[in-house]
Amino acid sequence: MRDALALEEDEPDHAIAIASIANAEKSAKSGDATGAFTHLKSAGKWALDTAAKIGVPVAAKAIEGTPYL
Repeated sequence: MRDALALEEDEPDHAIAIASIANAEKSAKSGDATGAFTHLKSAGKWALDTAAKIGVPVAAKAIEGTPYL
């Protein structure tokens, strides 16, 4: 998802969203699920729209703050 976002980045806020996604990835890799979801939620609407567009439903639900399961 981070790579897909980077291809569409064209505003400063997009860079901030990408950083949130990168922080979510780091948290997930270290086993910090709460941190991962917190970072995903902070990525914002642009990241949510992009996640939905590229077919990443788990990320989209996390960004929305909706439990996936």
